[in-house]
Order: sequence, then C-alpha cells, then structure tokens
Amino acid sequence: MNRSILVLLVMVLLSTGFELRAQDVQWRGPNRDGIYPDTMLLKEWPEDGPEVLFLTKGIGRGFSSAVATSERIYVTGIKDSYEFLTAMDLQGNIIWQKSIGPCWDQSYPETRGTPTVEDDRVYLLSGKDQMVCFHAETGEIIWSVDIHK
Repeated sequence: MNRSILVLLVMVLLSTGFELRAQDVQWRGPNRDGIYPDTMLLKEWPEDGPEVLFLTKGIGRGFSSAVATSERIYVTGIKDSYEFLTAMDLQGNIIWQKSIGPCWDQSYPETRGTPTVEDDRVYLLSGKDQMVCFHAETGEIIWSVDIHK
C-alpha cells in the first residue's frame, strides 16, 4: 500500500474516533482514571457478588493491579521475599513466572508496581526501583536497569 494512502487512512480513523479496544494494559484502565468505557456492565451487583471466573494460586501477595490483553493477564506478587511477574492465560493458568529480585522489605512491604504492556513488551518497576522489560510471550528479560545507579 502506498505510504501516503496509509497515512491518510490512519488520520481518517483517528479523526473519526475509531478505537481498537481489546485490552487494559496500564494502571486503572485506558485513561488511568479508573473509568472504563465498556458497555453492558452490571448496573447492580448480585447480593453474593459477581461470578468468580477463576482463582489462581502461586502468584504471591501484593497490591498492584492486574492488566489484561486479548490473550494474557499480567500481575506482580511477592513469594519468599522476592518479587515476581506472572503471566496467565485468560482462564487463570500460569504461563510463566519470572523473579524481578528481592522485594522492598521496609514500610508496607507488598508489590505496588502495576505492569504496563506495549506491543510484545511488559514493563515493570519493582519496589526496589529495578526497571525491567520482559518479552510478553516468553517472559525473557530484554533489559533491566537499577534506576538509582
């Protein structure tokens, strides 16, 4: 396709409000404001709460949000004093789990860093300020940097 036509097509789609929305890949949703534009949500929850879709053991404890793409769910947790990033399928089955390093063990020692997904990369800042980029499919560490150095 001619590059000019492609650029024009992208501009038209953007100007008409076209949106591809199949994932929530950052903290608190698409605009980081906790507001989700999805439709057909419950107006009122059942007395016993919504249906539990799955429970996954072995991901550790923490306070970060899970993020989801059309194929994966990513969440952080602490196990045995180490932070981990876990990738699951949409049924809650663990695909891979990678250690980020020792966890923050001072005040409020739980994970707080919510992963961010962009294309085939997952980015995460640990409690000890280790910035890590993972390959989304394999969990391979692409790069890692201590932001204090």
